[in-house]
Amino acid sequence: MSGLTYLFLAFFLGLGLAGKPTNLEFYGAGYQSFYACGYYIVLNLEFSATPYDYSVFCTNPAAIATLVGCYADEKRNTSADTAFWRDQCETMYLSPITYENITDGYQLLLEEGVPMADLGNYTAGELDVPVIVPREDALAAMDSYTMWLGNYNKSVYYGGAAIAYWGIICLLSAVANWGLILFPGLRRSCDGKISRIWRKYITLPALVRKKKATTQSFFKVLSFIVPSRLESIVIFGFFWLLFILNAVHIYAVKNDTVFDLEKSALNRYVADRTGIICIIILPLLVLFGGRNNFLMWATRWKFATFMTYHRWIARFEVLLAFIHSVCFWMTFVIYGDVAEESSENYVVWGIVATFSGVLICFQGLLFLRRRWYEIFLVLHIILAAFFVIGSWYHVYELGYSQFMYATFAVWAFDRIVRVIRMVWFGFPKAEISLFSDDTIKVEIPKPARWKAIPGGHAYVYFMHLYHFWQSHPFTYNELDTHVTFFCKVKSGVTKSLFKHLSNLPGKSTQMRVSVEGPYGESHPIKHHSDVVFIAGGNGIPGLYSEFEHLNKAADSKQKLKLKWIIREIKSFAWMCKEFQRYQHTNAEITVFVTRPDLVGGTEELVSLLSGDNSSNEEKSTEKEPDTDILEHVRREFPYITFKEGRPELQDIVESDIKEAGHSVAFVVCGTSYMVDEARYQVVSNIDRTNKRVDFYEALEVWA
Repeated sequence: MSGLTYLFLAFFLGLGLAGKPTNLEFYGAGYQSFYACGYYIVLNLEFSATPYDYSVFCTNPAAIATLVGCYADEKRNTSADTAFWRDQCETMYLSPITYENITDGYQLLLEEGVPMADLGNYTAGELDVPVIVPREDALAAMDSYTMWLGNYNKSVYYGGAAIAYWGIICLLSAVANWGLILFPGLRRSCDGKISRIWRKYITLPALVRKKKATTQSFFKVLSFIVPSRLESIVIFGFFWLLFILNAVHIYAVKNDTVFDLEKSALNRYVADRTGIICIIILPLLVLFGGRNNFLMWATRWKFATFMTYHRWIARFEVLLAFIHSVCFWMTFVIYGDVAEESSENYVVWGIVATFSGVLICFQGLLFLRRRWYEIFLVLHIILAAFFVIGSWYHVYELGYSQFMYATFAVWAFDRIVRVIRMVWFGFPKAEISLFSDDTIKVEIPKPARWKAIPGGHAYVYFMHLYHFWQSHPFTYNELDTHVTFFCKVKSGVTKSLFKHLSNLPGKSTQMRVSVEGPYGESHPIKHHSDVVFIAGGNGIPGLYSEFEHLNKAADSKQKLKLKWIIREIKSFAWMCKEFQRYQHTNAEITVFVTRPDLVGGTEELVSLLSGDNSSNEEKSTEKEPDTDILEHVRREFPYITFKEGRPELQDIVESDIKEAGHSVAFVVCGTSYMVDEARYQVVSNIDRTNKRVDFYEALEVWA
C-alpha cells in the first residue's frame, strides 16, 4: 500500500504544481517557412526598431514583400503555404491580412525590390523598400528549419512507430494464442515441420542451452536472468528499431541559419529525437509493469513475460534519457551556458528524472532485489515517482504533456483496480500455519462471488506488523469455501511470519488478510489427449489447482498425470487433505521423495494420517514420529505411487510421450533448475515423435 500512497502523492503534487500544459505542436511547412524566412529577415533587416518584431510581416507592405520573396525561392508562396502566416497575423498580432495582400507584396517585390547587397544605410524602423533576400540564404534558412523543426515531427512519428512495434508483437501473440483457444483443432493441424521447427528453435527454448529460469552470474558479482529465445528476439528487434529511429534523418545543414556550429546542431537534433521518443514510450513502460494490464488478457502472456519486457524497455528508456541529457549538456558547454541553463526549472527536473532513472537501473539489479527486496521496493517506488514527476515538469511547457497524461492514466487505472479487487475480496481472518519449518499454509475464507482462475495467482496482504502494506504473489488451491496458499519461507514478510508462528502453540494463528486477484490465465491444455503436471516442492499449489480443475471437467478421453518431487516425506503434509479426494479417480499421481532417509519433523504428517487434531506442542510430547513414515503414507494412499530418489526428467518426458495418445502437454513448476531441465528435455523430443508435444512453464520469475 505504500506504493499506492507514494505514487498518489507524487501524481497529485505534479499536477497541482505544474500548471496548464501546452498542446502538442505540429510544425508544418507553413510554420517552418514563416519562422525560417522571418527569423532570417528580422535578424538581418530592421523593418522595426524593436528586435525580432514579427508583426511587421502583418503591417508593413515592404516587409510583407520581402517575406513572400523568401517564400517564392522555395515555391511556397501559394495560398496553402501562406495559410499559417495569415493565421499568425490574425491571432497572434491582431492585424489580419489576406492572400491578396501577399500576392500584391510579391508584385511589389518584383517591381521595386532591392537586392540585399545593394541596400545602403538606413535607420532602424524606417526601412520602407522591399528587399530581395539572396536565394542561397533563403534556401539555407528553409533547409535549416526543415531539419530543426521537422525533426520534432519525425520524432513524434518515430515514437509512434516504437509503440506500433509492440502493438504488432501483441497482436501476433493474441492471434496465435487465442487461435488455439477458439479453434483447438489448429493445434493438431498446425503440427507440421515448420511448426515444430518454430517451437523447437524459437518459442520454447532458452536463449542458449538450458538456462532460462535459472539465475546466471557474471564474474561472480552480478546475477541476472536471461530472457527466453523468443523474448530475446523481440527485445533485440526493439533495440535495433530504436537505434534506427534515433539515427535516421539526422544530418548537418550547409550554411545553417539556426545553429552556427555543426556539432551543436547535431547535438540538438539527437537530443530532441531521443527525448521525444523517450516520453512517447513512457506510458508503455508503465502499462507493461502493471498488474491490471489488459494486454495480459489479450496476449495471454504471463506476468513474468511482461516484467521481462518492462525491465528492458525501462533500460532503453533510461538510455534515451541519458543521451538526451548528455547532448543538451554538451550544447550548453559549447556556448558556455551551463550555469545559466542548468538553473532553469525544466532543466533541473530533467536532471532529476534522468538521475532517478539511472539509479533505478542499478538498485533494480537482481542481486540487490532478491537480498533486500523490501528496501528495493520502497526505493523503486520513490525513484519511479521522481522519474515520472521529473519528466512531467521537464516537458509540460514544451508541448508533450499529453503523453504524461497517458502515463498517469495507465498508472491510476492499475492502482484503482487493485483497490477494487481488494475490497471485492474483503478482509477476512485467515488460518495461518507453519508446516515442516519451511512452508506457511494460509487458508482464507473466500466470498462466493470470488472466482479463482485454475493455475492463476493472487497477491496476499498480511496485516502483520510492518508488512501490512506489502503484497506478495502466490499460487493457490481453491476449495468450496476457502482458498489456500502455500508460501515458502524466504526473507521479508514470510521470514517475519515464520518467527511469529514458531513461538506460538501449535505454530498456528489467525490473522486478518486480503487478497488481490486472481491474475493469470489457465494453460490451453484441455484439448490435449494427455497432460503431465510436474511440480517441485512449493511449485505444487498452482499445478494442483489446474490439475484438479481438469480432473473435474475431463472426460474419459483425457489422461492426467501429476508428478510431485519433494525432498522429505514431511512435505507431503502440505497436500495430505487435497490428495485424499483422488481415491476414486483415474488421475495418476506420483510422488518422488528424493531424501527418504530424512524422517525428522514428521509430527504434522503423522497427526494428519491418524486424524489427530491436537496441537503440535501436545503431539511432540505425546507420540514419537513414525520411523517408517513412508510406508505408513503408502498404506494410507494406495492410489498414489511413491518413489524414492531423484527422478530423471529425461526418462519421465520420453516415457510420457511414448504413452500419450495423439498429443501431450507438459506443465512444469518448481525450482528454476528443474523447470529449465524439463523444458530442455521436452524441446529435445518435439521432432522425435509423430505426436504433438507442448511445454508450459508455470513458474513465474519476476522478483
